[in-house]
Amino acid sequence: TYLLINKELCDSYYYDPESMDSILACEDFILDVAEHSNVTPLLSAVDATGLTYWGNNGDFSVLATIVTDDQDPTSKLNIRNIFGLKSYVNTTVMMKELKEAGDIGTNPNAKEFGVGVITGTAEDIKDYEDDYYINVIRRPRATTDDVFQAMFAVSTYTKDVTRSMEIINLLNTDSTFRTILQYGVEGVHWEIDSESSADDPYIKLLSDDYKMNLVETGNVFITYPGEGIPMSEWQDGIQQNLDSVMDPLIKFVITVDEDNEEYYKNLAEVSADIQKRVEKMTAKEFQDSLESLKDEVSDSDAYFYLTDDKADGYESLIQAYASFYNQTFKNK
Repeated sequence: TYLLINKELCDSYYYDPESMDSILACEDFILDVAEHSNVTPLLSAVDATGLTYWGNNGDFSVLATIVTDDQDPTSKLNIRNIFGLKSYVNTTVMMKELKEAGDIGTNPNAKEFGVGVITGTAEDIKDYEDDYYINVIRRPRATTDDVFQAMFAVSTYTKDVTRSMEIINLLNTDSTFRTILQYGVEGVHWEIDSESSADDPYIKLLSDDYKMNLVETGNVFITYPGEGIPMSEWQDGIQQNLDSVMDPLIKFVITVDEDNEEYYKNLAEVSADIQKRVEKMTAKEFQDSLESLKDEVSDSDAYFYLTDDKADGYESLIQAYASFYNQTFKNK
């Protein structure tokens, strides 16, 4: 996730782009852009960086955590009442005030603005490099889906673990072996395109008789990205992997069953109701309601998920996370 800061305006108003490392740190600059220029001050409304909701569907929840890039992924997270998270509260107030002042753009694809937050790859951001200072405010995060969508393993029934590991090693390190599995036999199913350069080759397919899924046949970076696509295409992806951090909730799954279904349903309903009310509030109304909202969440059945006691045979959210944490990061 990139934070883009207009170079011309930033320099004109004598701001230090390096110190503007969060949307909250850009507030004064956005207000100056609104007052002294005809440029859209903020490209679009954004959430607090690193805001992670707790629930079984990924939607807004009154239980939340801020996950930062610099925290140890093996550190234990705190499940908090969202109205007790300063980052969420301050960002929400800021967005409401900017919206009321008409300082937030309505076109998220606009090419000229004071400040913008854009999520994408290094390739996506290249068009902005000449006109914007670019700060990374959230590094790529390896999620459960990323890591486990295509994985090789050795069965407990294998006749030869050593031989199996040889094959897995080849899939991830040997370009020739990897390319054969992906595209078939050179000269029969594919060939190096004569128009490509020797330093950055790409292939041409000769046959449709052999096709495999690119992410299910080994390390993608040691074979060709596809027909007509040069090997250099992988560079941004390689860098993205090197820049990535592990999600501390990788492999954590909330299991909903007959015992706890009603409680998670209640959490979702309470969260959705409060979210609708918050969305309709002005900045002042939100600030004036903070304590009552915080108390409402704490007094609700939804907050019961934070208790340490089991009830009616179901496991609370904090117990489920504690079990996951102890199993995953024990002795780390």
